[in-house]
Amino acid sequence: MRRSGKRLALAILLLAPLALGLFALMGHRMQRNALDGALPRGLRAAPGGLEVSYFESGNPSLGRIVYVHGSPGNSGAWEDYLLDPVGGLDSIAIDRPGFGQTRPRRPEPSLAVQASALEPFLEPDAAGRLPVLVGHSIGGPVVVRAAVDYPDRVGAIVVVAGSVDPAQESMKWFNDLAAEPTVRGLIPEPLAFSNDEIMPLAGELEMLRDRLDAIRCPVVIVHARDDRLVPFANVDYMRRRFPAGTIRDLILLDDGDHFLPWNRVTVVRGAIEKAVGYAAARAGG
Repeated sequence: MRRSGKRLALAILLLAPLALGLFALMGHRMQRNALDGALPRGLRAAPGGLEVSYFESGNPSLGRIVYVHGSPGNSGAWEDYLLDPVGGLDSIAIDRPGFGQTRPRRPEPSLAVQASALEPFLEPDAAGRLPVLVGHSIGGPVVVRAAVDYPDRVGAIVVVAGSVDPAQESMKWFNDLAAEPTVRGLIPEPLAFSNDEIMPLAGELEMLRDRLDAIRCPVVIVHARDDRLVPFANVDYMRRRFPAGTIRDLILLDDGDHFLPWNRVTVVRGAIEKAVGYAAARAGG
């Protein structure tokens, strides 16, 4: 124990200045929201006392798309998709619990609670079309959990570079470092909250694994083979675990890394268009 404590102290001494500088830069960027001033911000009550902050654009009569960001982040991650809505559809980007202006302001590791933040937006339109949910990174398992918990209220899901396989969730040195009280109190809140939800993610995904057979909606998956943050093995896991026939499209890229919503916008928009078509077909529209 003493040797372990000395190693930890040495790691903090050597790595903390570098890590804190990086965290400060990233935290500043995460606090900003590209949609502020461009679109009005809305608030909706969700189960468990959540007050969900979101931005909205597009035409509600055409159907709805709900966007879920990764970790850390906020609704501004989907700027390109709200300022130019896919197909002109009603487009909503939320601040996930723990981020942006959603309240209460606290880390939320539970995928069930994260998915419940989407519940106020799972309404059919006048034509009976259910919403399409799009999740990037940790937003991927959030939309999967929503499809499991609300199977009759989700039209289709798009999982973009999604971290769904519990076996792929191995913690890095900086996760352990950021969790140390001495360091955690010094890093920006979005990054501290991000670490708080990533550390227990494997356990959350294990609980989700046993319920994946509840998925009923069409699924579109987008992933790059060179993703350095969320391994490509997640694709094989989803192919094995999701119910037969639910995965309608696998859009697999040789490159693009993890940040596909920004560096492969055309591909991601095309995937969303496919999911919108599947949701419309389910509604007979």
